[in-house]
Amino acid sequence: MNKESLRRKNFAPDDFFVSDKAKELKINNVTDNVNILTCLNKVADKLQEIRDKINAPITINSAYRCPEVNKAVGGSPSSWHQQGLAVDINAKGYTQDQLVKWIRDSKISIDKCFVERGCVHIQFNLNDEKNRNFFGTAELVNGKWEVKQLA
Repeated sequence: MNKESLRRKNFAPDDFFVSDKAKELKINNVTDNVNILTCLNKVADKLQEIRDKINAPITINSAYRCPEVNKAVGGSPSSWHQQGLAVDINAKGYTQDQLVKWIRDSKISIDKCFVERGCVHIQFNLNDEKNRNFFGTAELVNGKWEVKQLA
């Protein structure tokens, strides 16, 4: 397994390592760790499934984050991004709220999907049976995350 295995019809391997913060701080945010690449393959498959069904371009804002980048962006020490099991996206023609609702209504198995910091955060388990299919919003209030489930 290598980085090239992440290529999908609408996504290039480098899309899963993109990070403005890594560029700014000149941090290498690419990994050749087989476990992380295996997880990113799951994310790539799910993103392509969403892209195929939504039929709109998807921009990946952040997928994998090495520990240094995760810390620099204020990510949780237990962030699923560090494992390669999370992605932050936006989709052309959809607000973040619309995108979360669309993913919920699509019945695509996910663990959590919520609006956070101007994008849609989605995380996945390697085994779909462990996904909780939680949809909502997350907002940082007084230094703590407040998560609300969609009705």
